[in-house]
Amino acid sequence: MSNFEEEITHKNKALSFFAPMTPRGKARPRMGRFGTYKTTKEVANETHFRHHLENAVRKTDFKPFASPCVVSIVANFTTPKSWTKKHTAQAYKGEMFPTGKPDIDNVAKFVLDVMNGIAFTDDKQVVELKCSKRFSFMEGLSVTVEEVNA
Repeated sequence: MSNFEEEITHKNKALSFFAPMTPRGKARPRMGRFGTYKTTKEVANETHFRHHLENAVRKTDFKPFASPCVVSIVANFTTPKSWTKKHTAQAYKGEMFPTGKPDIDNVAKFVLDVMNGIAFTDDKQVVELKCSKRFSFMEGLSVTVEEVNA
């Protein structure tokens, strides 16, 4: 990946891309006098992720899947600056994992909701979901969507 741009693959009916951003979970709906609404921060996060997804789709001849598909999500986090060099090295070796917020299920909901209508026609088509949180030098979301072979 040069200049940390999206890495795009469209082989064997699959779409893979990387969105350099702080992984966030799907926020709970906020209640107001006139119903539910999204916070400004949540709208900005969704717009940022959608931008990287649409760039990946635009650079290929990708069409949304209409059949069952498998989604793999890897949420990459950087280590806190307060950590010692020893803890940081252990984290990047895979000996430690990010166990704090956001919850992995909320990250998956965030990704699936934004991808709705772009990578697949509806998120009910996702028959298998693989999610993980890892420490990495580059913060972001790595997503792969593959069509299930019948």
